Amino acid sequence: MAEPILRCLDLHKSFGPPSGRVEVLRGLELAVERGEMVAILGESGAGKTTLLHLVGAIDRPDAGSILFKGRDVAAAPPGERAAYRNRDLGFVFQFHHLLPEFTALENAMMPLLIRGEERGRARARVAPILEELGLAPCMGRRPSELSGGEQQRVAIARAIAPGPALLLADEPTGNLDERNAQAAFELLLDLHRRRGLTTLLVTHSERLAARCTRICRMEHGSLTGSTSTRYNIPSGTAPVPH
Repeated sequence: MAEPILRCLDLHKSFGPPSGRVEVLRGLELAVERGEMVAILGESGAGKTTLLHLVGAIDRPDAGSILFKGRDVAAAPPGERAAYRNRDLGFVFQFHHLLPEFTALENAMMPLLIRGEERGRARARVAPILEELGLAPCMGRRPSELSGGEQQRVAIARAIAPGPALLLADEPTGNLDERNAQAAFELLLDLHRRRGLTTLLVTHSERLAARCTRICRMEHGSLTGSTSTRYNIPSGTAPVPH
């Protein structure tokens, strides 16, 4: 059997002063196979976002290993961790984190520009993605000129533009109304399938988790169970709201 693309081994993470530290992750173990779309399901405060920040090399665990393609990124030096974030990962968050002074196109190009890609090549790579997501009329607009659903689609385009092997999504529909939330999630499903991604999705929505291929339940900093949903991610292009 092939090695999982991601393995988290005995992860521990605490926050706070020495006299009153709060243990958020308690020996967490997780394996994610290539091509899976895994939902991490749990209540607020269970440690879901902390796990995503550790996998995304935004923070380091107090103890334990995070193996991506067999390499421990938790123990890697800062330069290697930065390269891993920019080369191998795509991030989609609940809040879009778009830079207000840049256009939709420029925001989506940002990961490519950061890693040194020439501006014209970056534009040629990103513009078709924005068109695919129904954002052709919005490329020259700044975030303040976009709706919430449009901003989230720009954030999704930014996440997938570098061609990541692993997509990390933290409550990606939590800041949207029901219609735009459904459309954004359908886009993620469709992009996951067509681009051959592996996706780790944090949510507290049972309904969205059931659309993924596997559900891992988190309580008090540990995963308490893993269930295959036997769900086949659908083919075809996801509907895009206008």
